[in-house]
Amino acid sequence: MSSGTLETAATANSVTHATWASSRTTKARVEATPKLTVIDAGFATDTFNIVCAANLSQDEVGPAAQRVVTRFAGVGRPFSWWVSPGDRPLDLAGRLEALGLRRAESELAMSVRLPLEAAERSAPVSGLSVERAGTVEDLAAFARINAENWEPPDASVEEFYRRSATELLAAESPFRFHVARLEGRPVATVEVTLAGGVAGVYSLSTRSSDRRRGIGTAILRSALEAAEADGMATAVLQAAPEGVGLYRRLGLVDFGVITELKSPSP
Repeated sequence: MSSGTLETAATANSVTHATWASSRTTKARVEATPKLTVIDAGFATDTFNIVCAANLSQDEVGPAAQRVVTRFAGVGRPFSWWVSPGDRPLDLAGRLEALGLRRAESELAMSVRLPLEAAERSAPVSGLSVERAGTVEDLAAFARINAENWEPPDASVEEFYRRSATELLAAESPFRFHVARLEGRPVATVEVTLAGGVAGVYSLSTRSSDRRRGIGTAILRSALEAAEADGMATAVLQAAPEGVGLYRRLGLVDFGVITELKSPSP
């Protein structure tokens, strides 16, 4: 897959990931156009209120940013604007920062061809099992582990998955939620979104007390093997700094940078 094609596929995947559940509830508002995608999920958190997939001219950046800022300020909710490889203009992140948005972080966009033939295989983790979430209870365990990435745990994360459980677990859903259990106890999660012709990896998380035991590697490998069985030939993800080593060991390579910008300071 060429660089430009990969960027396009990854953007299409991230749009599906961000919009699919919210577009199916009356509590959220989603606007997805060829120019920009804006999701107001209705929560007072920028975890689900997202702006992405920009395809703007230089002259369109200022008015678009003003519309977004005004919209979310009007409902009193924060947002995150994600700038990904392939977004336009190429200096979009810098332009948004100059307009008052706050740069939060920049992380690598990475990809890998499936199956993971060249990747080293770690020793099995004793007592660990990985299963795709198929019930509301499984999805609640997924949500809880992800909510624990905040201190205290973010209740809005659990509410989002509880609100959308029926749609997320439906047969037509593009999402595959995986939960790893150690001796029956949920300890790690990962989501794979099948869209844009690629498998997008999101929400890879291991409980803090169970890290550095190979659990993250095990659940990610299992999820990617399942994606390959679903017909996917390429996987993409956004790599937090602490996960880059793991991803490189599994054969992932960089194809750009993803930058998060947040609502302007009050």
